[in-house]
Amino acid sequence: MIICPYIKVHPKTRKTLDRHAPGIEYVYTGKDDYAYWETVNSRWGSGEDLIIVEQDIAITAQMIPSLVSCPRAWCTYAYPVMARYTTGPGTEIRIRALDPEALGCVKFSAAIQAILPFAAKTPWDRLDIAVRDHIATCGGQNVEPGQVLRPHCHGTVEHLHRLS
Repeated sequence: MIICPYIKVHPKTRKTLDRHAPGIEYVYTGKDDYAYWETVNSRWGSGEDLIIVEQDIAITAQMIPSLVSCPRAWCTYAYPVMARYTTGPGTEIRIRALDPEALGCVKFSAAIQAILPFAAKTPWDRLDIAVRDHIATCGGQNVEPGQVLRPHCHGTVEHLHRLS
């Protein structure tokens, strides 16, 4: 199952998805801050791998086949984001960085969905962090101290969002 949660799909995203992601389901998530979570949660545990490509990501012909054929439970393509770090009261450093754990282009295998419930209800702007933390700690299930799951990163993908 391949979905594109969106409020406004970038034209290049639509072009690349229509060309390289047969059967893509475009799902409008602009009704409220929790619509993205509801979209993924309602599909979680369906028995199929779940691939998400966000509204501002441009995939290539190789990306969906590489995710589908990979046996790993959690796979991503990293893309540039603007990371913000607080260094003290009233100070913030902004750094452009590659994020291999965001939801921009990601696959969750049917196996990982069968083991873990989806992350707790979370607004769209914190969902990638909530999902990352939930999966990394196995949802609190059978995790040894210090054990963390990380995604298998397949490379980078074009992020069409303007970073400032």
